[in-house]
Amino acid sequence: MLKSELSRRRILIYTVAIVFILFVILLFMEWPYNIKGPCRFLAHHKWSLLEVEPGKLMSKLEIYNPHQICDFHLFQFDRSDFINFSLDRSGTAANRIKKGDVIGSFSSLDNKLRLDELTGQLERAKAEYKLISTGEKSSIQQGALQELKYAESAYNLFESTIKRKKKLFEDNLISQEEWEQAYANSRLLELNVAIAKAKLETVESGEKSETVAVIETEISAIDRQIQALKIKLLAETIRSPINGIRLDSYQENTLCMLAKIDTMVVHIPVKQNVRNYVKSGMPFQVRVPAVDNNIFSGKIIAVGQNAQLVNNGMMFVLTGIIENPDMKLLPGITGYVNIYCDKVPIWTLLQRWWKSSNFLR
Repeated sequence: MLKSELSRRRILIYTVAIVFILFVILLFMEWPYNIKGPCRFLAHHKWSLLEVEPGKLMSKLEIYNPHQICDFHLFQFDRSDFINFSLDRSGTAANRIKKGDVIGSFSSLDNKLRLDELTGQLERAKAEYKLISTGEKSSIQQGALQELKYAESAYNLFESTIKRKKKLFEDNLISQEEWEQAYANSRLLELNVAIAKAKLETVESGEKSETVAVIETEISAIDRQIQALKIKLLAETIRSPINGIRLDSYQENTLCMLAKIDTMVVHIPVKQNVRNYVKSGMPFQVRVPAVDNNIFSGKIIAVGQNAQLVNNGMMFVLTGIIENPDMKLLPGITGYVNIYCDKVPIWTLLQRWWKSSNFLR
C-alpha cells in the first residue's frame, strides 16, 4: 500500500515536471504576430491650385511617400483687376483627368487688345508693302496724304498720354509693364507716321527701294512681337501635371484639386507598444467595407517617428502603399488592416497582453 502511494506521488511529480518543462519551452517558442486595426486611404499624388491672395495663384504637387511637397509654382499678376482666371469644367467619364489636360487659363484684356492691335498693324504694313512694291502711285497720292495726316494726328493725340504715363511710372503709380506697353504704343504710332511719310514720298517721287526695305523691316518686327505675345498667351494655360481624378474641395481658396489614385497610400495609427514590431517592407492586407469588403494587399513603407493625436489618444502612424489599377479605392475611405509582422516568442505576447490589460491601466 505504501509502495503504491509512493508510486503515485512519483508519477505526479514527473507529470508536473514535464508539464512545467513543456510550458517553459512553449513560452519561448516563436509565434506569428499580427497587428490589426483601422486605416485610412490617401492619394499617392495630390495636385492643388490655390488662390493665395488676390492677383496670386499657386499650384502645389504633394507626394505621400511619406508626405512631402515636391513641386510648386507661383503665378503673380501686377494688375489683378485686368486678369481673369477660368477653370475648365469639362472632363471625361468619372471626371478623370489626363496628364497635360487643360485645367484653366488666364485671360488678360491688355494682352488680347495688344494682339489685335499688332495684327492690324501687320495687315496694314503688308498692304503698304504690296502697294509700293508694285509701283502704283499716281492714283493714290491723295489717299496717302490723308493717311499721313491721320497718323500724325493719332501720334500727336497720344503725346499727352505718354507724358502722363511717364510721370505716373516715375511716381510708382503704375507698373513697369503698363509703362512699357504705353511706350511701345507710342513707338508704333511714330512708326506709322514714318510709314505714311514714306508711302507719300514713294507715290509722289517713285523712289521706293529704301522704303520697301523699311516696310519689310517693320513687317518682320511686328511679326516677331505677335509671335512673342502668342507664346505668352500659350504660357497662360495651366495643364494637369498628373493622371488622376478631380476631387471636391471645401476650402474657399482651393480652386481645383486632382488626385493620382492608381497607387494609394494607407495611414495606419498604432500605439507605441506595437509600433516596435513593425518594419518597413512588411506585408499587410486591408478589408474595405466601402468596396464590397474586397481584400487589398500592400506593404509598409514607413514607420512614424512622431506621436500624433488620433481619436483622443497619442498614436504613431504607419504608412503603407497599395496598387489600385482599377481605381476602386478613393481618397478618404477607411478599412481594416492586418499587418503580418515577424514571429515573436509567446512570452512576449503574454507580456504585451498583460501590460495592455485593464489591470495596469
